[in-house]
Amino acid sequence: MAFFKEAYETFLWSQWKDISERPAGKGIGFFTRVLLLAFVVMLLLSIPQLIKLPGTISQQLSKFEKFQTSANVTMSSPIKLPGSNPVFILDTSGAYTELKSERVLITNDKIFWKPLFRTHELSTGELKDLKNNRDQVKTFLAMLAFFLLPSVLFWAFVAVWLKYFLMILLLSIILFILLDLTHWRRTWKEFFVIGCYVSLLPVLVEVIVGAIDKRFLLPVLDVFDLVTIYLIPVVVLCLLTIGAALCVYYNKKEKR
Repeated sequence: MAFFKEAYETFLWSQWKDISERPAGKGIGFFTRVLLLAFVVMLLLSIPQLIKLPGTISQQLSKFEKFQTSANVTMSSPIKLPGSNPVFILDTSGAYTELKSERVLITNDKIFWKPLFRTHELSTGELKDLKNNRDQVKTFLAMLAFFLLPSVLFWAFVAVWLKYFLMILLLSIILFILLDLTHWRRTWKEFFVIGCYVSLLPVLVEVIVGAIDKRFLLPVLDVFDLVTIYLIPVVVLCLLTIGAALCVYYNKKEKR
């Protein structure tokens, strides 16, 4: 409930004086919870697409008539992910021949997976004949996608968190330098805390709208093909930070 109270306070211009005086760590904590909330909402909006995932995979597999590979992989020991209590094992050495506590096991001639309680298996021969074994391959690929989803979400969260943290840090430095010699000047820490709290709207807009169609956000820059900078959230973040800083100035002016 404290988080929602803080979120409500960001819409009250009279509260920005108190917000700007909060510790930087508290601002970072609020910003992190905003991002968590955005990802939860994004997941809820993505549920229809996740439900349709097996059907989408089946539709795409129908484009294959035959899948053939001649790769010959020799391993001295199995690959385990993670290293202890693994959930995924790739082994062509013959050390593993059946699934135990793991979720996925890939051997020379078979693929085993256990989404819940029952173990499923698929031979490499069936994998090559996609046309006649589409259902088995579809089930395996859908399970693999769900298996990878948590790690994909984790790294996506880390990437967006770092992007906004650096954006807020850079914006606070720029505003501090530009306004330092004016009567609107504020400390760097105040600008940084304000940026963390006004991130509520741009973060929700980017994560939620981006899950629907990223083109609406007007992408302007790709950083190492890992993180995309969008024009709309950046402009909103800048305008809200400046507006909140003005609220702080006039609040303090009225109380003198």
